[in-house]
Parts: sequence; C-alpha cells; structure tokens
Amino acid sequence: MAKDRAIGGIPGSPVQEIKRGNNYLFAIGINGYQHFPRLTNARKDIEDITKVLVDQYSFEQAHVQVILDEQASRENIVDKLNALREIIQPQDRLLIYYSGHGYSDNERGYWIPVDAEHDHISSFVSNADILDIIKLIRARHILLISDSCFSGSLLHRDVASGISKKAIEAWDKDPSRYAFISGKGVVSDGNAGENSPFASGIIRHLQDNEADAINIVRLADQVTQEISFNYPQQADISPLYGAGHKGGQYIFFKKGKENLVYKPNESDQESLPTPEDAPKNADVEKQRNGKNSKISHDGNIVVDIDHGNVTVNSKRDNIQPSSITNQTADKIYNIDKIDNADFS
Repeated sequence: MAKDRAIGGIPGSPVQEIKRGNNYLFAIGINGYQHFPRLTNARKDIEDITKVLVDQYSFEQAHVQVILDEQASRENIVDKLNALREIIQPQDRLLIYYSGHGYSDNERGYWIPVDAEHDHISSFVSNADILDIIKLIRARHILLISDSCFSGSLLHRDVASGISKKAIEAWDKDPSRYAFISGKGVVSDGNAGENSPFASGIIRHLQDNEADAINIVRLADQVTQEISFNYPQQADISPLYGAGHKGGQYIFFKKGKENLVYKPNESDQESLPTPEDAPKNADVEKQRNGKNSKISHDGNIVVDIDHGNVTVNSKRDNIQPSSITNQTADKIYNIDKIDNADFS
C-alpha cells in the first residue's frame, strides 16, 4: 500500500463539541468448528480487540454484540446482522469484525459458521449475503473487517481507496462503507495462544495511537505495511462497491473525545491559504528594507514579499506555488502589526 494513501491524518486541535452517533460493534470469533479444522486464536482475537475498543475508544458495552464458537451458527450470524437494521440510526457507526475460516469457489467468498458442513455451500455465509444486508443498514459509517482466508471478493473490482486530503470533519460527515481484509488468499492464524498477525497489528496500533482519533485508512496503512514485511499474506482495504460509500472514512475516536470538532491541519487543506486566511502574528525570518522578506507560519508556508508583490510558496512537494500580485504586502498580511518586525 502506498505511503500517501493516508494523507492528512487526524488533527489534534479540538475547537468545539457536537453530538455524534453511537459506535456499534458486532464481532464473530470461531475456534471450535464442528466439521472444519479447529482454530486457536480467532476467539482470543475478538476478545482482545473488543477490550481495546471498549477500554480505550468510544465503544459502550451496551452497543457491543459478540458471538463466539457455538453461538456463531449460520442462522444466528444472519439473524443478528439483520437485526442491526432496526437498531442502527443514520448518525451511527457500525464495525463488523469476523475472525474464523473462509472459503472461495473462485467466484464468491464465504465465511464459515461453526455449524457449516463440507460440500454444503448453503450452510456458509456468502460475502454477497453480507453485502446485501450492509446495503440496508442506515449507519453513517460501516467498517467490515474480515480476518479469514479468501476475503478478497469483498474488495469488488479491487477499488482502491485513493489519496484523500480531507480533514476529520469531512471524513466523519460523508458516509463510508469500507472493507479491511487480512488477505486475498490463505492467511495465518498465528502461534497458538497469541493473536493472528492481522489482529495483532490492529490491536497494537490502536493501543499505541496517542492521538484523539485515528481514521481507518491510516490504521490500515500501518497494519498492512507491518504484515507485508513479515508474513506471506497481503492485507488490503477498499470501499465496498455498490454499498453507498460517499468518500468518508470510519474514525476510531478515543473515549471521551468522540464529540469534539477538530480544526484541520494545514496539510489537510485542498489549496494554499488565501490572503484573508493569513495569520496576523506570523514569524518574521528576515527582512531587507521591506524587500525579499520571508514570513513563515507553522513550518509549511513561506511568504516572499518583494516590492508589494506577495508569493505564497509551499514546502510540500505535492503543491505548486501560488502567486498573489498587485496588492501591498502590509494590507495582505498585516505586516505593520507583526511583533518584532522592522520594515524601515
């Protein structure tokens, strides 16, 4: 996964509070299969991830449903997924996490419930069935995480998430439907008594996150790179095709931080600042009798002033310089009000 897929990150400057929706978790973990080889870590993965989300992030126990082993029959999985349609409100977020066996018939992928039978594909839960239910759930954001073999069919047509310069508020406002998978082929269950490599990466990066929140593409980027360097499986993330994705992202908010509104960092902006946006207390780097003076703010933008013309240059590689001319520098950037400036 390219490094720039998570451009922007999470700003760290809350400016006010709003009321966001609830976070719902529906998690499935199966070790003790009736007719398939037993797994050793799927149940532990779900238990450990649920604990991190409830302890550190804005997930309330009342909004968490976990079904493990014998509870995870095909009927129960489908019934509980459908029940979410009546519970979830339009402003809510839903995280669906599956850890267990998977199967592919080269056309469709499937989850393997605890009671699934060999050669009875009707006893499996197809990815198509899951997507059909997701399309009917009214949540603002839905994130489907699948730690199973052959989850690649969830990434329909391999639609890439692309580069985004949105800030946290835009990500949260626009609806999203994402799938984050542990691999398109066979994936590892991990050493007995530990977590799978995929779950281990998610847990570690959620635990180590020091920001108030983290967006799913940034988290996925961290986990995917870690796995690709150490295991022969390739995790991936993509919007779900045809499920109502509109450019947003699922945000994991730290506990107590879910109702904060964040102002964007300069690196999150789609364009360079305009004269009206320029700060009034910029730091003067140097001046030479009012010519070729440089004003730097926040370490990213340099303003060159020469004979009343102002050029805004960005130090960032992906943005071209923009020029502002035919206006005096003192009117545009309030140079006469800058502390400790000497423009004699």
